[in-house]
Amino acid sequence: MDFFGAQDRARRNTSRLLFLFGAAVIALVALTDLAVAVAFGFLGANATIDPERLLMVSGVVCAGIGLACLFKHLQLARGGKVVAEMLGGRLLDPASTEPAERRLLNVVEEMALAAGLPVPPVYVLPEASINAFAAGHASADAVIGVTEGSMRLLSRDELQGVVAHEFSHVLNGDMRLNLRLIAVLHGILFIALSGRLLLQGVGRSSRRSGSRDNSGLLLLGLGVSFLVIGWVGVFFGRLIKAGVSREREYLADASAVQFTRNPLGLAGALRKIGGLGAHGLIANPRAETASHLFFAQALSTRLLSLFATHPPLDERIRLLDPAWNGELPAEDLQPVSIEAEDEQVASMAAPVSGPAAVMGFDTDQAPSALSPASALSQAVLDGCRHPELAVALALNALTDPGTALTPAQTGLLIARGALLPEELREELTATRATAVIALAMPALKRLDAAARHELLATVAALAALDGHLDLREFAVATLLEHHLSDEAGRARAARARYSRIEQVSAPLSVILSALSAGDAARFAAAAALAGLPELRPVALGDIDWPSVRGALGKLRGLYPLLKPRVLKACRSALGTAGPGVEGLLQPLALALDCASVDHAA
Repeated sequence: MDFFGAQDRARRNTSRLLFLFGAAVIALVALTDLAVAVAFGFLGANATIDPERLLMVSGVVCAGIGLACLFKHLQLARGGKVVAEMLGGRLLDPASTEPAERRLLNVVEEMALAAGLPVPPVYVLPEASINAFAAGHASADAVIGVTEGSMRLLSRDELQGVVAHEFSHVLNGDMRLNLRLIAVLHGILFIALSGRLLLQGVGRSSRRSGSRDNSGLLLLGLGVSFLVIGWVGVFFGRLIKAGVSREREYLADASAVQFTRNPLGLAGALRKIGGLGAHGLIANPRAETASHLFFAQALSTRLLSLFATHPPLDERIRLLDPAWNGELPAEDLQPVSIEAEDEQVASMAAPVSGPAAVMGFDTDQAPSALSPASALSQAVLDGCRHPELAVALALNALTDPGTALTPAQTGLLIARGALLPEELREELTATRATAVIALAMPALKRLDAAARHELLATVAALAALDGHLDLREFAVATLLEHHLSDEAGRARAARARYSRIEQVSAPLSVILSALSAGDAARFAAAAALAGLPELRPVALGDIDWPSVRGALGKLRGLYPLLKPRVLKACRSALGTAGPGVEGLLQPLALALDCASVDHAA
């Protein structure tokens, strides 16, 4: 699956979407001018309206739509958690021991590692239906939302398929387009909301005065007109939303199968949605706003498939399971037996391969040996789920367990209350350090702003103690900065500013120099692979964490289709093969707003 191509298409779809909504706004302004002219015409021949007044009305309508869009955009600036809370979602504690919640959290952990992403926060919606969503501007502020029905009624394989589907939306840029769509739709809805307020004002005024004069009739006419015109805009907005959403669901289904290597799990979840009486419908009154985010159709559609935001269920099922006979489960689905399911999974001895290798990872069973997290002890896994211990693990992940801590390192860790027993430090090898950070991310994101600032300041101080930035420090610091900084809390998709690799030669030299660690041959090979054979390295003594952070910020602005070339050059600069390279490159890929490095080859 070409995730970089998908990100580029998503960027172009955004421009097309804005053009279509611009045309809709022009139509709405014209209809509003017409309604105002007709309303004034009813007052008599003397109550004429001139072109200047129509221009003023047009300006007010455009300003109202623009301000409504801006208001919703600013409201969504804090990322996916705003959407989850808007829909009534409940944030799960990463350390929860309730069986159904623990299983869901484990599945999200598994799929995050399979997708090459840190584990996002998980919200549960109080809905009996089977549905899910991913929301956010980028991976740093992404959340996964799952309905209560999904958590209780889906088997583990089915839940994996649904969650993997949502992770594909995180990777291919769908989330950011979805949030923009919410903001634009809110602006279009502004006219309908204005009409509703006018009608309410007319009703209150009539009850107080007991009569209706010409001004009351005018407000009544304008209110009805605005309401009708507003819903015309919503009508076309829903059509555009449906068209944008449907084409991306097939891609998400296909990439979910890539992650799980199990198309029948996803097909089983879709069959249960079709058989369940509640289907995937969301009862929350704000579901209309976010209907295009969900895994399955969240709203009932009475006008055939005109407003359907998702392809028909039977088409999606047959693509995943060509042998399907068309039968659906009974409507009265019963909750799965998690205890029996755990026993069945634990009894399976066959190893899992490919990107789904991490699927054996669970608190109740031995994880697959192919996962970087597989050799972690239960103490480390439990520590990843508690904020205080997660902080200690993150700081110790910056240090090399193969060498003794220096007095300066020891003093800094003690001052921070983060000095770990030696047996736990020994588990934080270079290949496992980033996996530990990925698993600990939900707990770290529960820290308040002051605690996050203190953590990142300590990270910078630890990285500076030895006078140079080594590869372990590079990976861990990049991952923590990307997800826990103030900018991560207001995550934005990277704006594509640079269309040629030459425009970012200086920051690329900083990154390649850090990764090649002074090896001139590796740097030269990487520069040639990037298409910059004349590039010169930066002295290692001049490379520190602030310079690396600035270089990454510049490289984020590359066009999506240029980023695979950068990642290939970075892989070459490392000059080694094996899982350790992927562990070092993955934080870099996330910092560049890229998909997993597995898709850059």
